[in-house]
Amino acid sequence: MRRTISTKNCSGFSLVELAATLLVASAVLAGAVPMFANAYSSYKLKIGAEAIATHLYKARSRAISQNQSIRVIFSKSNGTYGIDLNNNETLDSDEATTLPSSVSFTNDAAIIYTSRGELPIGSSPPSISVGNPSGKRTVRITSRGSVSLH
Repeated sequence: MRRTISTKNCSGFSLVELAATLLVASAVLAGAVPMFANAYSSYKLKIGAEAIATHLYKARSRAISQNQSIRVIFSKSNGTYGIDLNNNETLDSDEATTLPSSVSFTNDAAIIYTSRGELPIGSSPPSISVGNPSGKRTVRITSRGSVSLH
C-alpha cells in the first residue's frame, strides 16, 4: 500500500514568504539602528551635563556649609572635572570625575564659589559646554551661583 501526503492540510510558511518577511524586517531594523545610536549618544550627553550641574550644586552647598571658598576645576585635556577638596588649585586623582565616553568639554575652566555660594565679585559668569557627535549642552552659572542647563 502506498501512502500519500496531502499538502492541503499542512500549515506553515513557504520559503518565499519567509524570505520576504526577513527582507522587510531587515529594512525596518536598518532604519532603526542609527536612530537608537543617536538617541543613546544624546542620552550620554544629557547625563554628562547633568552630572556637571550636580557637582556644581554640591560645590556651592559645600562652600556655604563650610563657610569657605570652593573651587571646581574642569580639564578638557583628560575629560575630567571635580571639586578641589585640598585647595591646591589642581585636580588630584581622588577628586576627579571622568565624563562619559564620547562626551568632551569644549573649554577648560575653574569656577570658584565664595562662602556665600556666589561667584567672586567682578568675575564674569562662566559656562561649561559639553558636546559629542549628537550635539552640545551648556551648563551656565549665574553670578549668584545658581546653575542651569541649556
